[in-house]
Amino acid sequence: MSAVSKCVLAYSGGLDTSIIVAWLRENYGCEVICFTADLGQEEELAGLEEKALASGADAVIVDLEDAVAAADKDRARESLRQWLRSGAGGAQVMVRINAAGTPWFTHDLALAAVDGIAAVVLPKAEDLDAIAAITALRDGLRVLPLIE
Repeated sequence: MSAVSKCVLAYSGGLDTSIIVAWLRENYGCEVICFTADLGQEEELAGLEEKALASGADAVIVDLEDAVAAADKDRARESLRQWLRSGAGGAQVMVRINAAGTPWFTHDLALAAVDGIAAVVLPKAEDLDAIAAITALRDGLRVLPLIE
């Protein structure tokens, strides 16, 4: 087997993805980052991030972009803010924000400045000013630009 140092897993909260986190860590010794998405299920996915962490994930990516309908953007952002205020289970939290030029970018930037966000995943990273705006939020905040 080739060396795997990091794995990003689309985490659903089901038994299969919960078991695979530990399996990946045991068999590959790699860092496992769980990508969680609130698709408007609310109650069905309550605690999804905590469940990912309990399964052994090293970090959680919370998606505020494609996985959240326009009408639910504010609710999803506030839900993440509350989870961060509660300590986020001690997690390394990454947030996938909405792209520059969208009506949600500025609100997402304000959230990204909150302590507890370790990295920002920036989709459609075609604008250096958007990357600079994120890095200017605070020292140590990582940016993971996506070129789509």
